[in-house]
Amino acid sequence: MGARQIAAILLLTAISALDGFNVLSVSFAAPGFFGEFGIDKAALGWALSMGLVGMGLGSLLLAPLADVFGRRRLVLGNLALMMVGMFASAAAGSFPVLVSARLLTGLGIGAMIAVITPLAAEYASARRRELAIGLMSVGYPIGGLLGGALSTVLLHDYGWRAVFVLGGIVASVLIPLVFAGLPESISYLLDRRPGNAIARINQILIGRGHPMLAALPERNTRPTSAPLAELLAGRMLWHTFHITAINFLFVITAYYFLNWLPSMVAEAGYSPSQSTAVSVMANLTGVAGGLLLGWLAPRLGLRRATIVALVGAGTGTALFGGAGSDLKLMAIAASVTGFFLFGGFVGILSIIARSFAPRVRATGSGLVIGIGRAGSALATVMAGALFASGIGSQSVSLLMGCCAVVAGLALAGFRQRISDDSIPPASASPRSSSPPEACP
Repeated sequence: MGARQIAAILLLTAISALDGFNVLSVSFAAPGFFGEFGIDKAALGWALSMGLVGMGLGSLLLAPLADVFGRRRLVLGNLALMMVGMFASAAAGSFPVLVSARLLTGLGIGAMIAVITPLAAEYASARRRELAIGLMSVGYPIGGLLGGALSTVLLHDYGWRAVFVLGGIVASVLIPLVFAGLPESISYLLDRRPGNAIARINQILIGRGHPMLAALPERNTRPTSAPLAELLAGRMLWHTFHITAINFLFVITAYYFLNWLPSMVAEAGYSPSQSTAVSVMANLTGVAGGLLLGWLAPRLGLRRATIVALVGAGTGTALFGGAGSDLKLMAIAASVTGFFLFGGFVGILSIIARSFAPRVRATGSGLVIGIGRAGSALATVMAGALFASGIGSQSVSLLMGCCAVVAGLALAGFRQRISDDSIPPASASPRSSSPPEACP
C-alpha cells in the first residue's frame, strides 16, 4: 500500500463520513419539524424514509453508471447531488419541499455508498482489502459522531436548518478534493479501456511507486453480457438473491435504529440535544466496532465475524426498545447496539464487494444496496405507522431487531463467491506487462 493508495482510502473515508452525517442529519433535525411544520409521527416517518427511498433509487439507477462512465465521475456527480439536496433541505419552506429535498439528497447518498465500496476494494492491496473497506465503512459512524456533536451545538444555537447547511458545506469542500486527489480505478480502466487507458494507468502506477505497463494485458475472450444480465443469470442469480436478502434484512434493523433513536429518546421526555447525544454515543462505539471487525476479519474469518455482529445488532435493538425512559439505560443499550451495528456494516459491505467481479462490481453493489435501502425505507414508514397506532417502542424494536438476527442466521448458510480480481503480480522487470497485485 503506497502513500497515494492510503490517501485515497482516507478520502473515501471522509466521503463515507459525509454519507453517514447526511443520512442521520434528518433524524438529528427531526424534533424541530413538529413545531415548524405541525406534523405528527406518521408524517415524520415519511420524512425519515424519503432519504432512504432516494438512496435505494440512487443505488439501483445511478450506481451502475460507474461501470460505464467511471467510478471517479460518479463520485463527483453524487457529491454535487448531495450538496444541492442539503442546501435545499435547509431552505425548505414547507414539509413537502423538505421531503423532496431529502429524496434528492438520498439519490446522491445511495449511489455514493455503492461506488465507494468497490473503490476501496480496488485501491487496496489484496492483503489489506478488508481493512481498507473497514476504514472506509467506519467513516459512516465517524460522520454521525462528529456531525451529531456539531448538531447538538447547532440545534441549540441556530435551529434545525443549520444541520443541513453544515452538510452542504462539507460536500462543497470535498468536490475539489476528489477532483484533485482521487484517481480512476485501474480495474475500470483495464476493463473499459478508453483511448488513453495505458497512459492513465501508468500515471497512477508511477504515483504509487509501481512499475509501468509496456502494454495492456490481453482481454478476456469469453462472451460478455450486460452487467445486470450477468448478475441474474445461471447460478449467479441465486448468489445475488442470497446476499441481497441478507443485506435487506440487516438494513431494516440498522436504519430503524439509526433513524428513530433520537425521536424515541425525545419521546421519553428528553431534550433534542440529549437525544442527539445518545445517538453520538452509538456512533462512537460504532467506530470501535467497525475497526475491530475490519482487524479481526482476516484472523477469525469475515463471515464468522459478521454473523456475530448481525446477531448482536438485532439483540441490541430489541434491548434498546426495552430500556424504558431511563436515559442511562438507553445510552448503554444504544452504545452496545452501535458497536455491533457498524461492525455489521463493515462485514456486509466487505462481503458485497468481494462477491462480484470488477466488471460488474458497481452494478452488483448498487443492486444489493439499492434493494436494501428500499426495504429500510419501508421499515421506517411502517415503524412510524406502528408508533402512531399506539404500539410501544419495546414491541416495535423487538420486531425490527429480529430482522438482523434472521440475517445473521441466513449468512451462516451463505457460501461467498470470491471475486475474480485476476490481475497477476508484477515481475521483477521495471516495465512489467501486468499491473502489480497491490493495484487490482
